Amino acid sequence: MKHKHRFRYSGHNVKEIHFRCKCGERKSREATDKEKKRIKDDWDKFEKRSAQMHRIAWDFDKRFKTGPDTWKKTGFELMSAVGKWAQKHPTVIETSCDDYCAAGATLVMIPHETRGEYWGTTVYFLQQFGPPAEFFFYPGNHEEVLSALNKIKRRFREPKHRGLKFTMKPT
Repeated sequence: MKHKHRFRYSGHNVKEIHFRCKCGERKSREATDKEKKRIKDDWDKFEKRSAQMHRIAWDFDKRFKTGPDTWKKTGFELMSAVGKWAQKHPTVIETSCDDYCAAGATLVMIPHETRGEYWGTTVYFLQQFGPPAEFFFYPGNHEEVLSALNKIKRRFREPKHRGLKFTMKPT
């Protein structure tokens, strides 16, 4: 069954404007000079905003990483250096946790934000005995993680610590 297509804007690149109908049919046309100028202006604004938004995370990468998965320092040395660096950035949050050896570790949270916009938070897991790990929370992920942690907290509202009982026998 054929229908009359109702094409709606679906995106663009530097040279073309793209349209799509709800049936899945797609069309593209060359952008006019006026549209090309607007696309370029929008892109320039985006790049400026993006540079501001990611400034602190990019500074972190420049100071502590040599590549996507390689680091200039590791372990306690990295944790200490990042702690000093974080003191200069009030939006960066550090919190303590343990690594797999039950040794102290740090979660470093770097928000990607400008005055009116928030994209998410990069989280670095810095451990004493093992490589650092990195992940990203989009705004919706915060609620999921908080909800999960609160479920655990409610389940164990009054922790019943069962300490180990040591009996020492004289030798």
